Amino acid sequence: MFCENCGKQIEDDAKFCEHCGDAISEEMGTIEKTTATVSVTKKSKKKPIIIAVVSAFVLFIAVIVAYSSYEWFKEKQMSKEIDSHSIFHSDDESKPEDTTKPTAKITTQKVTTTPIATTKATTTKAKSDNKTYTITFEADELIEEAGLQLGGHVGVAVLSNLTCSNGNANIETETIYAYDSLVRVEVTGAKAGEVVLGGTITTYGLDMFEGETVSYPVDSGVFLISKAVGEVSEDKPYVDGYVETYALSGHDGSNIRLYLDGDFSSVSVQIQNQEYTSEVEFYSKDEFDDYIEMNFNPGVHPPSVAYVTPYSDLGVAGDVIICDIPKEISGTIQTGGMSHPVDNMKGQINCHGGTVAGFTTDYVVNGGAVGKVGNSLGDTWHVTAKNACDNYGVTWYELWDSDDGDYYGWVDSNYIDFY
Repeated sequence: MFCENCGKQIEDDAKFCEHCGDAISEEMGTIEKTTATVSVTKKSKKKPIIIAVVSAFVLFIAVIVAYSSYEWFKEKQMSKEIDSHSIFHSDDESKPEDTTKPTAKITTQKVTTTPIATTKATTTKAKSDNKTYTITFEADELIEEAGLQLGGHVGVAVLSNLTCSNGNANIETETIYAYDSLVRVEVTGAKAGEVVLGGTITTYGLDMFEGETVSYPVDSGVFLISKAVGEVSEDKPYVDGYVETYALSGHDGSNIRLYLDGDFSSVSVQIQNQEYTSEVEFYSKDEFDDYIEMNFNPGVHPPSVAYVTPYSDLGVAGDVIICDIPKEISGTIQTGGMSHPVDNMKGQINCHGGTVAGFTTDYVVNGGAVGKVGNSLGDTWHVTAKNACDNYGVTWYELWDSDDGDYYGWVDSNYIDFY
């Protein structure tokens, strides 16, 4: 405590000030002791409150950490369970039977897509805004476009041969399996106009067999689907068309002709089927009259279609049309043939109740204009064949009269009976 007279500090129980000698009253000592007691009392009351607050905070943090650890452990266990299964049948017979429902593991990865437009259509700036867009194609849209069905207890769809005309396509892939687990495609960075997405989609059914997950393909088909993004100021081009198939006169096989009409400056064409996707070809309208002839033989391919996209002078794309490619032959394309000698084959003419004409070498072998050596050969005339040629879908023989050697020209083998 302090002396009332001189103000200097002295012992709490002093009777006299050691500095000035003044007597210390009992009241002063009592006040100082009381003050000290009160001060200590106040300090001791705060301490439990602080401890309680700190304890509550520590407990709160511990609960959060414990819950996060539980969620992490549960997710890790689920991931292990998913990874223990596969979309394809496993030969490991030692695995216990899985009685739980299948789950899905789906990750998103960027897929390199084949751009449908790589020439003028993509390098020319169209009359449109400069924004870029994101657009999503759902699995049910792609499945419907391909005309497919799902099957089995579980349905899975897988994409391949993906092409995109505008922007970058990203697909959800790495699907292990899930009930109705389907892919979707997100296209980012698309310019204003049409986004044309093409590819092959295969659906799988998944079932449990003796404790193992067994997958099997259900159906597969090609799709080409388009959606518009943004606003394009000029009218879009359009095209109408169809395909016809023609036999090649010079050899086995056929080509197709794509007949087109409409308001467009150029077109892109791509042929697809379940097993094959062609490169995208571009044709200027000035390069063809009413059709484009393409080297494709539908007879050796599954049912196929041609996707045709029209473009304007500024590269603005119009709506895509899909043309079925028929296997039926509409006619013959004169491409010429190659003759080869035969060993004086003997036979006779069989008119089948009509008449038989002999044709020129220029027509049969070279694919030139129609020309005849004789308009009508007599029924049962004896002939000798010295050369043969395959052209116009049939086999021809170059004939001479077996008796007097007269030249009869090239005759369709369907009207010759060889001995």
